[in-house]
Amino acid sequence: MSGSVIPLNELNNFSSHELQDLIKHAPRPRDLRSTIRHFIRSIHGLPEVMKCDIRQIKVYVGRAGATSTHLRQRWKARFEDDEFAQAPSTHAMVVAQAPTHRIQENSWESVALRFVTTLNRNDALCCANAIVGSSGRFPETDDSVLYLVARRKQGPLGNCARVDKVDKSIRELLEDNKIPDGVARDAYLVANPQEAATLQLMGPSWWSEGDGELCKKRNCITPALPGSRGYCGWHR
Repeated sequence: MSGSVIPLNELNNFSSHELQDLIKHAPRPRDLRSTIRHFIRSIHGLPEVMKCDIRQIKVYVGRAGATSTHLRQRWKARFEDDEFAQAPSTHAMVVAQAPTHRIQENSWESVALRFVTTLNRNDALCCANAIVGSSGRFPETDDSVLYLVARRKQGPLGNCARVDKVDKSIRELLEDNKIPDGVARDAYLVANPQEAATLQLMGPSWWSEGDGELCKKRNCITPALPGSRGYCGWHR
């Protein structure tokens, strides 16, 4: 699994085409279990691009309509929160996309909240903290994206996820009839940092909307980067 992470202090410099490409290239997991795996592996991959210990990273999980406008609004609002804006670094990525009706009808958000709350209560998170945000009413878009915003906290390191604490969390999750057994058992991934996505830090192309050439890759609408032989950051 791979993915792209952007620095939120550069958000205004990313074109709508670039944000739409983040959505376009996000995986489409078939169910909540696969989605949670994507999130855990993405969080494990963050230290490499954020240049810090995973125990310094605080994560916010949110949802937005699968358009560049919806995504920009959500990320801008999150970055305007003092806790994120004043952090040494704040990054964001689209982790997955799925049909909006599937997320809503299968209660993905409430299950994810119970999952994270259980891990947090048992001090079994792999990072400093994780929050599943309240994303409000569902958009009218056919698809929605699930994203994370990560900030590097100041001060001492948090605790590492210990296997015994993760095991305790799994037992509690298995007793929760709102959480599928497969989702509960996948909590073991939290204690395995080797289960990490390969992430890349993506910068803006400094391309102005309506100007410049698009990537030579067929059906790609992202602007070509200077010095990349006519290809964008995804296809160079």
